[in-house]
Amino acid sequence: MEDQSITVEFSTHNAVTVATIACAKMVDATNGTVFGDQIMAYLEAHTDIQLLINFEEVEYMSSAGLTELLRINEILQGWNASLHL
Repeated sequence: MEDQSITVEFSTHNAVTVATIACAKMVDATNGTVFGDQIMAYLEAHTDIQLLINFEEVEYMSSAGLTELLRINEILQGWNASLHL
C-alpha cells in the first residue's frame, strides 16, 4: 500500500506565502484533512497573509481536497486576504 502521508512546506517570497505540497502525489480522503489542518494551523499563526498553494507535484485531487480548499478560502476571505493556486 502506498504511503498517503502529506506535508505542506511554507516559504515566503516578498509578500506572498507559498505552501508547497510535498510527499504526496494525491490529495484525497486519506490525507485531505491533514492537508487542510496543516494550512489552517499556519494561517492561525499568520493572519496577515496572501497564500499561494503550489500543487506542482500533485497528480490527483478528490472532492475531499477541494472541500479543504473551500474551507481555507472561506477563512482567508473573512480576513480580506487571498488564495491563489
